[in-house]
Amino acid sequence: MGSNGTVWSFSRLELFADPLRGCPRRYYHRYVERKPEPPTPAHERGRIVHALISTCLREGRRPHDVLSSIPGADALDEEGRQEVLDMASGYLRAEHPAGAFRTEEKLEAVLANGERFLGYADLIESGAIPRITDFKTSWERYGPTDTWQLPLYAWMLAEKLGVERVRVRLWFLRYRKEPAVEAVVGPREMEAAVAWAEEVVARIREAESGPLWACFPPQPGTVCSLCGFSLECLGVNLGNEPPAEEIAGLILRLERALTCCREELEKRIKESGPIFVRGQHFGFYPRSRWIFPDVGAFAELLREAGKDPWKYLELPGWKLAPLLRGPLGEKLRAMGQEVREEYLTHRDNPP
Repeated sequence: MGSNGTVWSFSRLELFADPLRGCPRRYYHRYVERKPEPPTPAHERGRIVHALISTCLREGRRPHDVLSSIPGADALDEEGRQEVLDMASGYLRAEHPAGAFRTEEKLEAVLANGERFLGYADLIESGAIPRITDFKTSWERYGPTDTWQLPLYAWMLAEKLGVERVRVRLWFLRYRKEPAVEAVVGPREMEAAVAWAEEVVARIREAESGPLWACFPPQPGTVCSLCGFSLECLGVNLGNEPPAEEIAGLILRLERALTCCREELEKRIKESGPIFVRGQHFGFYPRSRWIFPDVGAFAELLREAGKDPWKYLELPGWKLAPLLRGPLGEKLRAMGQEVREEYLTHRDNPP
């Protein structure tokens, strides 16, 4: 076992070191402070899909018959439930592993520096050259050797089985057309993956020996939308249940700060051009609006196509409000349909 009983994994190393997907500050909260990270809806759906496919493969059952037995599935709304079933059914309709296979297989090995390394393979199929399949629920597509995950899994499986080569495959569950991408990993790729893992472990050990907060800086980017530590990253603590007025005041301060940041960024982009920050492009993008002078003809065309015109003819109340007074307002109210709903915001006057 590694120093201090640490067990390393690809996801742990990626979180610290990957230039696009990683963030040392998120690593700090999760692994140094050992704070539980609240799962995002996307993460929960991904976990349920993986468990659903694994159960269906092992038991030879259909996703619709299994879903209710998967922990957390009962919390899905109808849209989430259908999304999970579509992804699992898409794979199971496309193929069934030939010959012997194992799901959610635990893989272990020891790095040269004595650190213990652990991984879980979604699917392992036996054969002259064994194959590892990793299921992905994101829209992002990439090759099986574009990250070090599958080469590391191949190394651990090769160590376990005493083979030199392992086939590795990514299966993108959101895609029906050409969902799988495969490659063969040999000794050279495995050695490179292990060298990367050992190097990252050394960097983490070095960071742990310094001033922790400074050695684990935040790296904002696309991954911020998936992070459960956004409040901690900004130094905000809601865990002690502050008064509601304090939370509302924080929103006002953050909104004003966001406005100032936007204004400054817009000015700089106008002067120097677009800016790229770890997967996010900041710049001015075109957008368009459609105007249909003959609204009646537009509505009738939608009806003929089996569409509800109201879904496309809705007007925000604030935009129509100045017209809803006097004789014109009476005619508009008689012609239209008002949909009342509540939402959280802030204004000068009380609700």
